[in-house]
Amino acid sequence: MISADCNGLKAINDTYGHLMGDECIRMTALLFRMVLPESAVVFRMGGDEFFIVLANTSEKEARRLIAELETKSAMFQIRDQKLSVAFGLSVFCSKSDDLTTCMDATDMDMYENKKRIKKARACGENG
Repeated sequence: MISADCNGLKAINDTYGHLMGDECIRMTALLFRMVLPESAVVFRMGGDEFFIVLANTSEKEARRLIAELETKSAMFQIRDQKLSVAFGLSVFCSKSDDLTTCMDATDMDMYENKKRIKKARACGENG
């Protein structure tokens, strides 16, 4: 399972308006269609948050897909800002795994990724 959240959507909405924010969400959906296999099930959880289920996919393959999503997101741009999406991953290993626990783990991983992205941007802007 993969969680995804658009980075900087509030700033895009505040700077360029909600139509541009909506365009950011559409670009993210297009990115998913470009990279993810047809068997992937994508849910919009609200706002700019998405949840992706990849059945019968190894952790290694899921990490490869995330890397490709991160690379290809640079192809999209809103005015002067490249599309940036944070991703999180968790693996449902058996039928005894709890869906809610796995979803929470996926979200926690995504928020850690979001923090790293924010920190990297701040370092890049200041030095």
